Amino acid sequence: MINFNIDLKNINWSKIKNINLTNVFLFFCIVGMTCIFFREEIKEKYLKKDRVVKNEAGKIIKADQFGRSIEKNVRFEYILQDMQEKYNCTYVNVNVFHNGDSTKWGFHFDKMSCIEEAVRHDQLKRGYKLKNWSIEPFAQKFAKLYHEGHVYLPNLRTEKDAYFNTTLTRLEVISVIYVAIYDKRYVDKNGLAHIVGFLAFQWNEPTNLSSAEKISMIKEVERIKEFVIK
Repeated sequence: MINFNIDLKNINWSKIKNINLTNVFLFFCIVGMTCIFFREEIKEKYLKKDRVVKNEAGKIIKADQFGRSIEKNVRFEYILQDMQEKYNCTYVNVNVFHNGDSTKWGFHFDKMSCIEEAVRHDQLKRGYKLKNWSIEPFAQKFAKLYHEGHVYLPNLRTEKDAYFNTTLTRLEVISVIYVAIYDKRYVDKNGLAHIVGFLAFQWNEPTNLSSAEKISMIKEVERIKEFVIK
Protein backbone atom coordinates (compact mmCIF):
# COMPACT_ATOMS: atom_id res chain seq x y z
CA MET A 1 0.00 0.00 0.00
CA ILE A 2 1.36 3.41 -0.97
CA ASN A 3 1.62 5.87 1.92
CA PHE A 4 1.71 9.57 1.08
CA ASN A 5 3.20 11.44 4.04
CA ILE A 6 2.62 15.11 3.27
CA ASP A 7 3.27 17.62 6.04
CA LEU A 8 0.84 20.44 5.30
CA LYS A 9 2.40 22.56 8.06
CA ASN A 10 5.67 22.89 6.10
CA ILE A 11 4.05 24.08 2.85
CA ASN A 12 4.70 27.75 2.18
CA TRP A 13 1.16 28.84 1.30
CA SER A 14 2.22 32.45 0.89
CA LYS A 15 4.10 31.65 -2.32
CA ILE A 16 1.05 29.95 -3.78
CA LYS A 17 -1.15 32.92 -2.88
CA ASN A 18 1.27 35.27 -4.60
CA ILE A 19 0.99 33.56 -7.99
CA ASN A 20 0.06 36.13 -10.61
CA LEU A 21 -3.20 35.09 -12.27
CA THR A 22 -2.18 36.99 -15.39
CA ASN A 23 0.87 34.76 -15.76
CA VAL A 24 -1.27 31.68 -15.30
CA PHE A 25 -3.62 32.94 -18.01
CA LEU A 26 -0.71 33.64 -20.37
CA PHE A 27 0.73 30.19 -19.71
CA PHE A 28 -2.49 28.44 -20.74
CA CYS A 29 -2.81 30.76 -23.75
CA ILE A 30 0.66 29.74 -24.92
CA VAL A 31 -0.14 26.04 -24.42
CA GLY A 32 -3.40 26.47 -26.33
CA MET A 33 -1.74 28.31 -29.24
CA THR A 34 0.97 25.65 -29.41
CA CYS A 35 -1.65 22.92 -29.67
CA ILE A 36 -3.43 24.85 -32.44
CA PHE A 37 -0.30 25.43 -34.52
CA PHE A 38 1.06 21.89 -34.10
CA ARG A 39 -2.21 19.97 -34.00
CA GLU A 40 -1.33 17.83 -37.05
CA GLU A 41 2.01 16.83 -35.58
CA ILE A 42 0.37 16.04 -32.25
CA LYS A 43 -2.26 13.92 -33.96
CA GLU A 44 0.38 12.10 -35.96
CA LYS A 45 2.47 11.28 -32.92
CA TYR A 46 -0.10 10.58 -30.24
CA LEU A 47 -3.47 9.91 -31.86
CA LYS A 48 -2.65 8.00 -35.04
CA LYS A 49 0.12 5.85 -33.62
CA ASP A 50 -2.14 3.04 -32.46
CA ARG A 51 -4.88 3.50 -35.02
CA VAL A 52 -5.66 0.40 -37.07
CA VAL A 53 -5.76 1.07 -40.82
CA LYS A 54 -7.73 -1.30 -43.05
CA ASN A 55 -8.09 -1.65 -46.81
CA GLU A 56 -11.34 -1.92 -48.77
CA ALA A 57 -11.56 -5.64 -48.03
CA GLY A 58 -11.34 -5.01 -44.32
CA LYS A 59 -7.81 -6.40 -44.00
CA ILE A 60 -5.45 -4.68 -41.56
CA ILE A 61 -2.62 -2.86 -43.32
CA LYS A 62 0.71 -3.52 -41.61
CA ALA A 63 4.30 -3.50 -42.86
CA ASP A 64 5.69 -6.99 -43.50
CA GLN A 65 9.22 -6.73 -42.15
CA PHE A 66 10.22 -10.28 -43.12
CA GLY A 67 8.76 -9.99 -46.62
CA ARG A 68 10.42 -6.62 -47.14
CA SER A 69 13.75 -8.10 -46.03
CA ILE A 70 13.41 -10.96 -48.54
CA GLU A 71 12.66 -8.56 -51.39
CA LYS A 72 15.62 -6.39 -50.39
CA ASN A 73 17.98 -9.39 -50.34
CA VAL A 74 16.73 -10.50 -53.75
CA ARG A 75 17.45 -7.02 -55.18
CA PHE A 76 20.89 -7.03 -53.55
CA GLU A 77 21.80 -10.41 -55.05
CA TYR A 78 20.40 -9.40 -58.44
CA ILE A 79 22.70 -6.35 -58.54
CA LEU A 80 25.74 -8.45 -57.64
CA GLN A 81 24.78 -11.05 -60.24
CA ASP A 82 24.60 -8.28 -62.81
CA MET A 83 28.11 -7.20 -61.84
CA GLN A 84 29.39 -10.78 -62.10
CA GLU A 85 28.09 -11.12 -65.62
CA LYS A 86 29.15 -7.62 -66.64
CA TYR A 87 32.81 -8.17 -65.70
CA ASN A 88 32.86 -11.94 -66.26
CA CYS A 89 33.99 -12.59 -62.68
CA THR A 90 34.15 -15.96 -61.05
CA TYR A 91 32.81 -14.52 -57.83
CA VAL A 92 31.56 -11.18 -56.46
CA ASN A 93 30.78 -10.44 -52.84
CA VAL A 94 30.25 -7.66 -50.30
CA ASN A 95 32.01 -7.78 -46.95
CA VAL A 96 31.49 -5.58 -43.89
CA PHE A 97 33.78 -4.93 -40.94
CA HIS A 98 32.58 -5.57 -37.39
CA ASN A 99 33.81 -6.27 -33.88
CA GLY A 100 34.37 -9.90 -33.08
CA ASP A 101 35.14 -11.20 -29.62
CA SER A 102 36.78 -8.96 -27.06
CA THR A 103 38.93 -9.59 -24.01
CA LYS A 104 37.99 -8.52 -20.49
CA TRP A 105 40.65 -5.82 -20.86
CA GLY A 106 38.70 -4.26 -23.73
CA PHE A 107 40.80 -5.50 -26.68
CA HIS A 108 38.62 -6.10 -29.76
CA PHE A 109 39.36 -8.73 -32.39
CA ASP A 110 38.26 -6.94 -35.53
CA LYS A 111 36.50 -9.18 -38.04
CA MET A 112 34.84 -9.09 -41.44
CA SER A 113 31.97 -11.07 -42.86
CA CYS A 114 30.40 -11.63 -46.27
CA ILE A 115 26.80 -10.37 -46.33
CA GLU A 116 25.91 -11.11 -49.97
CA GLU A 117 27.44 -12.83 -52.97
CA ALA A 118 27.01 -13.80 -56.61
CA VAL A 119 28.78 -16.61 -58.45
CA ARG A 120 29.38 -17.69 -62.02
CA HIS A 121 27.06 -20.46 -63.21
CA ASP A 122 29.74 -23.14 -62.70
CA GLN A 123 30.69 -22.07 -59.16
CA LEU A 124 29.31 -22.85 -55.71
CA LYS A 125 28.46 -20.16 -53.20
CA ARG A 126 30.95 -19.79 -50.37
CA GLY A 127 29.52 -16.98 -48.26
CA TYR A 128 28.84 -19.32 -45.33
CA LYS A 129 32.61 -19.88 -45.10
CA LEU A 130 33.42 -16.18 -45.11
CA LYS A 131 32.00 -15.23 -41.71
CA ASN A 132 34.02 -13.71 -38.87
CA TRP A 133 37.31 -13.64 -40.72
CA SER A 134 40.14 -11.86 -38.94
CA ILE A 135 41.28 -8.77 -40.82
CA GLU A 136 44.83 -9.13 -39.48
CA PRO A 137 46.24 -11.07 -42.50
CA PHE A 138 44.80 -8.36 -44.77
CA ALA A 139 46.15 -5.43 -42.72
CA GLN A 140 48.64 -4.07 -45.27
CA LYS A 141 46.26 -4.45 -48.20
CA PHE A 142 43.39 -2.89 -46.25
CA ALA A 143 45.57 0.07 -45.23
CA LYS A 144 46.01 0.80 -48.93
CA LEU A 145 42.31 0.16 -49.52
CA TYR A 146 41.41 2.63 -46.75
CA HIS A 147 43.57 5.44 -48.13
CA GLU A 148 43.31 4.85 -51.88
CA GLY A 149 39.79 3.44 -52.23
CA HIS A 150 40.73 0.27 -54.09
CA VAL A 151 43.36 -2.46 -54.32
CA TYR A 152 43.99 -4.43 -57.53
CA LEU A 153 45.92 -7.71 -57.40
CA PRO A 154 46.20 -9.12 -60.95
CA ASN A 155 47.90 -12.41 -59.97
CA LEU A 156 47.94 -13.67 -56.38
CA ARG A 157 50.40 -16.43 -57.26
CA THR A 158 53.11 -13.78 -57.63
CA GLU A 159 52.23 -11.93 -54.41
CA LYS A 160 55.00 -11.88 -51.78
CA ASP A 161 52.43 -12.15 -48.98
CA ALA A 162 52.10 -15.86 -48.17
CA TYR A 163 48.49 -15.47 -47.05
CA PHE A 164 47.50 -14.25 -50.50
CA ASN A 165 49.62 -16.64 -52.57
CA THR A 166 48.59 -19.73 -50.58
CA THR A 167 45.40 -19.41 -48.52
CA LEU A 168 43.37 -17.37 -51.02
CA THR A 169 44.60 -19.30 -54.05
CA ARG A 170 43.31 -22.50 -52.39
CA LEU A 171 39.87 -20.86 -52.63
CA GLU A 172 40.53 -20.43 -56.36
CA VAL A 173 41.02 -16.69 -55.97
CA ILE A 174 43.79 -15.88 -58.44
CA SER A 175 42.98 -12.25 -59.23
CA VAL A 176 40.97 -9.74 -57.22
CA ILE A 177 40.07 -6.09 -56.94
CA TYR A 178 38.80 -4.72 -53.64
CA VAL A 179 36.75 -1.52 -53.69
CA ALA A 180 36.19 0.36 -50.44
CA ILE A 181 32.71 1.19 -49.17
CA TYR A 182 32.77 4.46 -47.24
CA ASP A 183 30.17 6.00 -44.96
CA LYS A 184 30.89 9.64 -45.78
CA ARG A 185 28.53 10.89 -43.08
CA TYR A 186 31.37 10.31 -40.62
CA VAL A 187 35.06 11.23 -40.69
CA ASP A 188 37.99 10.59 -38.37
CA LYS A 189 40.23 13.26 -36.85
CA ASN A 190 42.18 13.43 -40.12
CA GLY A 191 39.03 14.04 -42.16
CA LEU A 192 38.98 10.56 -43.71
CA ALA A 193 35.56 9.00 -44.25
CA HIS A 194 34.77 5.86 -42.25
CA ILE A 195 35.30 2.62 -44.16
CA VAL A 196 32.55 0.09 -43.40
CA GLY A 197 33.45 -2.70 -45.81
CA PHE A 198 34.38 -3.50 -49.39
CA LEU A 199 33.10 -4.88 -52.67
CA ALA A 200 35.28 -7.70 -54.09
CA PHE A 201 35.52 -8.83 -57.72
CA GLN A 202 37.35 -12.16 -58.06
CA TRP A 203 38.60 -14.33 -60.91
CA ASN A 204 40.07 -17.85 -60.96
CA GLU A 205 42.81 -16.81 -63.39
CA PRO A 206 45.19 -13.84 -63.72
CA THR A 207 43.73 -10.64 -65.18
CA ASN A 208 45.02 -7.47 -66.79
CA LEU A 209 42.31 -4.87 -66.19
CA SER A 210 42.43 -1.57 -68.00
CA SER A 211 42.12 1.75 -66.17
CA ALA A 212 38.63 2.19 -67.63
CA GLU A 213 37.54 -1.22 -66.30
CA LYS A 214 38.88 -0.45 -62.82
CA ILE A 215 37.14 2.94 -62.76
CA SER A 216 33.89 1.28 -63.80
CA MET A 217 34.17 -1.27 -60.97
CA ILE A 218 34.93 1.44 -58.42
CA LYS A 219 31.74 3.24 -59.42
CA GLU A 220 29.69 0.05 -58.88
CA VAL A 221 29.87 0.68 -55.11
CA GLU A 222 27.16 3.33 -55.45
CA ARG A 223 24.70 0.61 -56.52
CA ILE A 224 25.03 -1.36 -53.29
CA LYS A 225 25.50 1.34 -50.62
CA GLU A 226 21.81 1.30 -49.67
CA PHE A 227 22.17 -2.34 -48.56
CA VAL A 228 25.29 -1.71 -46.46
CA ILE A 229 24.97 1.74 -44.92
CA LYS A 230 22.02 2.11 -42.57
